[in-house]
Amino acid sequence: MKTAIPVAALLLWMSACSRGTPVPPETVELGRQVYQAQACGGCHGDDRAGTELAPALTSVHLQWSPDRLETYLKHPESVTASEPRLKDLSSHWELEMPGVAEASAEEVRALALFLLHSRD
Repeated sequence: MKTAIPVAALLLWMSACSRGTPVPPETVELGRQVYQAQACGGCHGDDRAGTELAPALTSVHLQWSPDRLETYLKHPESVTASEPRLKDLSSHWELEMPGVAEASAEEVRALALFLLHSRD
């Protein structure tokens, strides 16, 4: 006899697996602070839901690894130039992604992890 796995439990398990290692709350909080300090919400929205200026950031976890997102956050122009998906996406907005080159490595990592793991 087969045991049925409730769909909700399966989805929860798949979600947990896709996120990898849990991120400490203090790292997520630092990332939130960097998001605010860099004025990312001015284009992407305070809730990361997107605006007429820039795309939503609520599902970046579906397209990015932490390392690749960090690279993009530091050097968006070179990453965009090398990826057709990003070239197409960037053509929908007038503004170019400015990047966070002046942020420390710890801040860039925290920002990437905040974007990848925060769902609020």
